[in-house]
Amino acid sequence: MILDSAPKASATSLRQPSFKRLLLVDDDAISLFLSRLVLQEAALAEEIISLPSVEATLTYLKGHCLDEKAAPATLPDLILTDLNLPGEDAFDLLQALKVLKQQHVLRAKVVVMSIVPLHFHEQQLLQWNITSITPKPLTLAGVMELTSDYHPLF
Repeated sequence: MILDSAPKASATSLRQPSFKRLLLVDDDAISLFLSRLVLQEAALAEEIISLPSVEATLTYLKGHCLDEKAAPATLPDLILTDLNLPGEDAFDLLQALKVLKQQHVLRAKVVVMSIVPLHFHEQQLLQWNITSITPKPLTLAGVMELTSDYHPLF
């Protein structure tokens, strides 16, 4: 798990972060690195936590969701996950998130990203009550477009 607090401000990111905590889930180290750079540039979250798999994400969430002292202060506001993950994929993660949301312990918005054209998965993804879908690699313009869809203050 990679934790990054207080993204560095830049000329294009002189705004308040839209989210307190963001989970970034991607198994590819290069994509993870590039996505983190874009998210930091956009000042999207005060804290970005990078996780390499569904298993690591669920371990993190269950540890924080079930810890009454930590939750909800340590829960993410936004989960940005790659669609194509090894082993358990994003659909397995979405199923687990649905259960946590039904138990009212998780309220995070979920955005799915993929290098594969997302129209192939759009109907399947829409049934999971995700906030948005976006292509990879992330771009600053793409992140700004995502945030304008569901965050009125951005």
